Amino acid sequence: MAWRNLIFVLLGAIALLAFLLTRPSPQTPLPPALLEPPAGASLESPQVRLVGNAQPNSLVEVWIDGLRAALVASDDAGRWSTEVNLSGPGDHRVQLKAVDADRNPLAESEEFSLSVEGQPLSSTGTTITAPADGSTLGSSIGVFSGTGPAGRVVAVLVGEKVVGRVVVRQDGTWTFAYDFRIPGEYNVRARALDPQQNILSEGNIVRISVPEASSQHKSCPCTLRLSTNAAGATLTLRRENGEVVSSQAASYAAFTNLPEATYRYTVEAPGFQSYEGTAKTPDNRAISVWLEASPRP
Repeated sequence: MAWRNLIFVLLGAIALLAFLLTRPSPQTPLPPALLEPPAGASLESPQVRLVGNAQPNSLVEVWIDGLRAALVASDDAGRWSTEVNLSGPGDHRVQLKAVDADRNPLAESEEFSLSVEGQPLSSTGTTITAPADGSTLGSSIGVFSGTGPAGRVVAVLVGEKVVGRVVVRQDGTWTFAYDFRIPGEYNVRARALDPQQNILSEGNIVRISVPEASSQHKSCPCTLRLSTNAAGATLTLRRENGEVVSSQAASYAAFTNLPEATYRYTVEAPGFQSYEGTAKTPDNRAISVWLEASPRP
């Protein structure tokens, strides 16, 4: 009987060894690849549709100049496409990453470049001067100040999203406030624009942190910050009964020492359609208003 048991053990060991030797090895995730436009291409516009392939039904992150620009899913054939903005003329570093559902990287492509025709953007004169890079905010409200071409509009971006615009004062400075609301780490930058919304220059990236505790709205008295894209604007804050709290001729204004209440605000500027809205403190503490140009007669 002993020798039979030994034979069965040997046969089992042989079968296990055969299974281990013949089973398919786990596939190493392949890095995504770009098909269109080809790497190194020169483009006429910074707005471009990227087309590529990856493993079927997988997630692909697109990174541009060290910043995450897009997340896209491939189809059953491994095909994916997404539209991105390369920000402006000049050479731009692009990298593709295969990630899992939690955005953990699985495989990365080599960095390659795409260039946009035209004179590269200059950061000269368009700068965020405060808060400093690497700062942690004391509240969820970020009050940003910087420099730019006098009279031009500066667009403020959080990540790749434009969150508001403000006009540069005649002394070459600007101020803008944004309520992040959600704790985390953010990349903020500023762009100077011409009247046709073409990018003239782009400033430095400022990395800031919003801690968990600061996301909670504080009790009043509060400060309500308004900003707009229109030059020569007048920002007026009223109580619900119509009584004027304050009126300021500026594209950015901070109304301070406000009790908890609901307010009405108006934003007016020559050559633009006026705007009226409501704000409730302390819930609303930073509002950016985009004014549309008045129709030409």
